[in-house]
Amino acid sequence: MRPAPVHRVLFLLAMIVALPVSVRATPDSSRAIVRLRVTDAASGEPVPFANVVRLDQPGGWLCDGHGLCHPRLDPATEVRVRALHVGYDDSDEIRFRAASDDTVTVVVRMTPRPVEIPTITVSARAEPNLRDAAAAVQTIDSESATPLPNPADDAFQMLRVLPGVTSGDIGNEFRLRGGGVEETLVRVDGLEVRELFHGRDFGGLTGIVPFSAVQRMDVYSAGFPARYGGRLSGVVELELRERGEEGWHGRVAADLTSARALVERHDEGSSIFLSSREGYLDRVLGRMTSGTVVEPAYRDQLLRIVTRTGGAGTFTFNALRSEDHARFEDGIVDHQVDADYLDEYAWATWRAHLGSRLVARSTAWLARTDQERRSAEDRREDLSSWRRGVRTELTLSLGAHRLTTGGQVEHEDGDYAIRSTNVALVDEDGQLYSFAALDRAGDFVRRRYSWFVQDELTWRRLTLNGGVRFENGLHQESARRDPRVSAAFLASSSTTLHAAWGRYGQSAGLRLSGPSDFPLLSERTQEAEHFVFGVEQRVGTIRLGADVWRKDFPVLDGVVTRTIEGATEQHLIQNGSAEGMELWLRSSGPTASWWFAYSLGRSRWSDGDRFFARDFDQLHTVAIANTWTLARNWDLGVAYRFHTGTPYTRQSWNQDGGPDWILTEGIPNAQRLPDYHRIDVRLRRWFRFDGWEMSVYADALNLTNHDNVLWYAWRFR
Repeated sequence: MRPAPVHRVLFLLAMIVALPVSVRATPDSSRAIVRLRVTDAASGEPVPFANVVRLDQPGGWLCDGHGLCHPRLDPATEVRVRALHVGYDDSDEIRFRAASDDTVTVVVRMTPRPVEIPTITVSARAEPNLRDAAAAVQTIDSESATPLPNPADDAFQMLRVLPGVTSGDIGNEFRLRGGGVEETLVRVDGLEVRELFHGRDFGGLTGIVPFSAVQRMDVYSAGFPARYGGRLSGVVELELRERGEEGWHGRVAADLTSARALVERHDEGSSIFLSSREGYLDRVLGRMTSGTVVEPAYRDQLLRIVTRTGGAGTFTFNALRSEDHARFEDGIVDHQVDADYLDEYAWATWRAHLGSRLVARSTAWLARTDQERRSAEDRREDLSSWRRGVRTELTLSLGAHRLTTGGQVEHEDGDYAIRSTNVALVDEDGQLYSFAALDRAGDFVRRRYSWFVQDELTWRRLTLNGGVRFENGLHQESARRDPRVSAAFLASSSTTLHAAWGRYGQSAGLRLSGPSDFPLLSERTQEAEHFVFGVEQRVGTIRLGADVWRKDFPVLDGVVTRTIEGATEQHLIQNGSAEGMELWLRSSGPTASWWFAYSLGRSRWSDGDRFFARDFDQLHTVAIANTWTLARNWDLGVAYRFHTGTPYTRQSWNQDGGPDWILTEGIPNAQRLPDYHRIDVRLRRWFRFDGWEMSVYADALNLTNHDNVLWYAWRFR
């Protein structure tokens, strides 16, 4: 018995040509392109909705909520501007000049200054956002992350720069602070998207939402507030883009795995986005592999329409379609997969300020799922369903209080078929049943109701966020109540302490989980409890922090198997826990941004007698990412990732004097694969032409060509 040669993560150096076409509908396509950004001189954070006034002639521009504006200017004209905003001194005069074949990035820095008004006091200081700290949220802005290596234009790959985020060695599926993939809630412009990735049978090859359509991502890795529910571990909220430079613009790109295109149009009252992607990795792998069939094929389309209704109101309509085919055969029956997936979503969101104190937001959706999946020797998982629902939230600001309440109603119906051998079933009451063979098919109906109320109170240096969420299903006799509370305390002008606690629940789904030789079907609600304590410090434009956290899972279903001398024993999981510590640093500037994150964590589950490491457990994780603007039209992005090896179970084979080999396994997940690390680099060059632009970039993946062990295969002599 000996381990087979390790699987080497291939070194890829791909020259990828992207042609973002920017063609304007008006005759002024020769005008220069300017990206103007207004920032806080003390913290480096953007100043939202700043006014930029021209000094060389009448006029100016209003920046968006991220401190950005995109003026169109005649080429070779010298422009003089100054930025104005309540709570800041007027900026210094800035002069710049742009050519028609160039893009100029202009950064205007404003010095914060408390301002007294007869009725209220407005101040803008280099202090942490206490509301964000109390809600335990971290944000990734797409503008600062775009230069990082991301060949597939995958939004979720960018999450790797954050502390507490772990991912597999293959694919982009992610986990937040010790929770599983299915334990994270992901919303895209208000809609819950359950199937996030193409190639879900291969660890998630790429997300179904292109990063080029995303404005920002808010991540709650633990202790999330009452307005979110239905998941045990964390929340990722994707905010899609709503604005851009006026006129028509387009972008096409191709790489080794897919081709994609994005077309958009913007004017003062509306915006339209249309993107499409076609994956051809199945054809590439078909030429590279022999003896093994690997066929992950996929495509997706996204349509987004934004209408600004005047005042502070916005209406958006989105349609998203994702299609996948997966086939895998390597000669081992338990590894075989043949599946087709189709997911379609249509949803609309309305947001408005109703007066000076009340904000309303409503989302209505219709979603369809079709799945046909065959795996192992005789395993079947088919699902066809429709779900429709509506969610409404109201936020009322009353002095130091910000009250938010809302509710959601969702109806889902369809039909399913599940077939497998050696199945464990846990019913709603926690009773365990074992089946030598399970073959179920039929119709189903689910209705879920939820509502919440929460209050954010800011008093001097303290912000409290407390609330409760109620969840009720079709067959539940009473609503589940999950209280949550978090707090942030401003210990000094640059230091914030924060803490969070909450209880969470997650309803069961119609899917098999666990090992292929003994899958599990659970019908009961899973439960979790979170504890978080942390500190954040600002030093100039640098933010650094540390968190300690723990998640208890008093109700958690799963299966762990172990073979001893050819006989398989099963350990039925009942509960679990995860705990860890994180250190992080972050800095953002006009020419360089960087992130550093270190996580020490452990994720385990138990059958009541002993604990086992979960399959994705990673003790140490380090993520480093840097972006630089090297010179005019050049930028560089570098990403480094390290983690200690994931668990595996040692195997021992012997013949015991007979003709057959007999398997004996060690303690499940007691061994560790070697450490994993890789460096990815992207160098990009922009070319500007009359009315359009082109970028050429080179991505080097696993630059050091390090051998990363993904699994062990066992051979016999």
